[in-house]
This record gives sequence, C-alpha cells and structure tokens, in this order.
Amino acid sequence: MGLTDKKRIFFRIRKTCSIIVKRHAYLDYPERKFTQLEIINIIRNNNGQIAKNDYPSAKEGSVLFVTSDDDGNKCELVLFVEEEMDCLTKSKKMIIAISAYRKLWGHNNETKKYKNKRI
Repeated sequence: MGLTDKKRIFFRIRKTCSIIVKRHAYLDYPERKFTQLEIINIIRNNNGQIAKNDYPSAKEGSVLFVTSDDDGNKCELVLFVEEEMDCLTKSKKMIIAISAYRKLWGHNNETKKYKNKRI
C-alpha cells in the first residue's frame, strides 16, 4: 500500500476506527507531555498532513501525521494505518500510534510569546 492509499484510508477511517496508542508514545518521553487521550484526540480531530516517514529509525510501513496541538506546538505522530478485509466481508480498521513528538519552545513554553518580538 502506497502513501496515497494510506492518506485516503487514514482520513476516511480516523473518526470511527479503533485507535491503539502504544505505551512508548506517551510514557517513554515524559518531557513531551503527551497523554494517551490527547494522542487519540489529535488523531481524530486535528487537521494535518500524512507524510512519508523517512527517519533513519523508521518502522517499515509507518507514516507521519504532521499537525499541531491545541497550544499551536508542532506535533508529529508515527502511525500505522491498517484496513483489512476478513473472509466474511467484515473489515478491520485501526490506527496504531507508536510514537509522538512535540516541538516545544523552551522547557516551560515561556519563550514562545517572544517569538515575533524584537529585542
């Protein structure tokens, strides 16, 4: 399945499918301050783009969902998008979030308000 197919499937199934969030996405990096519920809400509700995951450590078949959180911080979620048809014509639709990255402005988000000001 190519990137175009994964994009089409992701945006079609994300509102109604099962979303599985692996523990690595929110527990292994507490400084990113993600919760399991926040990751699910980002996948279901936020606008963004599906891009090729070309990081050196990328899992084969994964894609990046590039979006922003409610505070405007850039987020990248590493996802697997799966849609399989069973022999009884039941489809299995799921999105698996295996990792989550967030671009923060400093340690406590204080420098963000000075981003566009001249000093």
